[in-house]
Amino acid sequence: QNDSTNYFNALEGGMSPYRLVDHTADIAVDIWGKDEQDFFNESIRALFFLLTDIQLENLHLFKRLQRKKIKLDLSSFDEGYIDFINHIIRFVDIYAVLAVGVDVKMRNNKASFTVHFIKDSSSNIKREIKAATRHNFRVERNGKEIKTRITFDI
Repeated sequence: QNDSTNYFNALEGGMSPYRLVDHTADIAVDIWGKDEQDFFNESIRALFFLLTDIQLENLHLFKRLQRKKIKLDLSSFDEGYIDFINHIIRFVDIYAVLAVGVDVKMRNNKASFTVHFIKDSSSNIKREIKAATRHNFRVERNGKEIKTRITFDI
């Protein structure tokens, strides 16, 4: 197993809600959550891991947090999810921040996200991610549980 796999397995006693997937050209990740709030937070955690080598347990060391709001139409949850992830990637690129969490409010297929970022994070970003792609993308629901495999263009 590589370091990435070991790190993911170490989270939550080996039951991490996301894992890296071998992919020939880009990076793919399986992500799952017990509901929408959990799903979007685990997506942020997976993206954080892909961008930096900081252990999430060390987030308390960062004092400079900021919030940004994103509003999206989720009448097509799959498309809205890709849009959400690409918004986060653009914020990382433009503002040199790292997303560490999100609060989600959903009503009538409209979503309001309050994303929490670490400011001035450019020195912590170890990998550039250009975008989330639609290549082999799908979102599956089983009751409230949501899971996906998402591929990132690097």
